[in-house]
Amino acid sequence: MFNFDIMAQDPEQYFKDLKEWQDNQYLPGYFVGSRMPFSLKQFGKKRWFRLIGWIYLIMFFGLLAFAAVQMVMYIASGSS
Repeated sequence: MFNFDIMAQDPEQYFKDLKEWQDNQYLPGYFVGSRMPFSLKQFGKKRWFRLIGWIYLIMFFGLLAFAAVQMVMYIASGSS
């Protein structure tokens, strides 16, 4: 998904970054350090990506807690 707000604010910079990405995407080590790949610049701008990340994180820890409770209940029941 692209963040078209960046394109609307500065279209020249948008296309310059896109061209840089297209020219250098297969060069190992080019985007190391202060350079950020074009796709990651676009990815971090959407707030709903963060929301989805938090939902998955909550689901993961909820499942982990459920498994821990089930394990404790199994051990406490004396079954071996």
